[in-house]
Amino acid sequence: MPNRFDVATGSSNSDDVPQPEAVELPTDRTVLVVVDMQNEFVSPEGRIYTGSMVHGTIPKIKNLLDLARRDGMNVIHTQSWYEKDDPRFSDHPKAKFEKGGCMAGSWGAEIIDDLKPLGREPVVRKSSYDCFFGTIMDHVLDELNFGEYAPGSVHRNRERNDANAIITGTVSNVCVEKAVIGFYLRGFDVVVPVDCISAKSAYAQQWALHQFSEFYGGRITRSDLLEFRKLEHPTVKSSP
Repeated sequence: MPNRFDVATGSSNSDDVPQPEAVELPTDRTVLVVVDMQNEFVSPEGRIYTGSMVHGTIPKIKNLLDLARRDGMNVIHTQSWYEKDDPRFSDHPKAKFEKGGCMAGSWGAEIIDDLKPLGREPVVRKSSYDCFFGTIMDHVLDELNFGEYAPGSVHRNRERNDANAIITGTVSNVCVEKAVIGFYLRGFDVVVPVDCISAKSAYAQQWALHQFSEFYGGRITRSDLLEFRKLEHPTVKSSP
């Protein structure tokens, strides 16, 4: 029997993909990350349109955003953002990106209206798949006084850090994956709601979920299986 993956429920008949589980998280120690929910990826008119799977994720992410905002949880958005003179738009054989897209200031680069960031929510702009490489993400986390990490051992970071990162957005096996890796390396417990991420195919979605669970300690869940609670005595960041 061939492997089947249900993009709506996150269920699969493959042993390589974990089934979604109930997850309870403290709002004080959790950040909701919304990756690249931009017109270029989400709209059929976008130059790098992800495909039909992305549309079902929008109300699910919106619901998590509403809960996070209600409870005062940290929220961070990422935005692919390439300046007009970026080699991405050139004819250089090593730098040109075939479909272009996400040019700074363009309609395609804007975050979709349904998920627009509030003024207090940081937006991390990036010119690569990685929301940490060459960006202000580490600075943003430091400004939020959120998480303990330092260069060096990944496992030391995981030993000292009690924070969680819920990763949502698109594309599951590209920019979402890089966000999962980045937060994992910094010691965060990564939580991925399957109905809040999207790829161009069920195969790519299944592969990404396998990677998250197998190599990055990711907890695979679904938005309706996520519960939040406030800590009576929130953990205070101490010096490494």
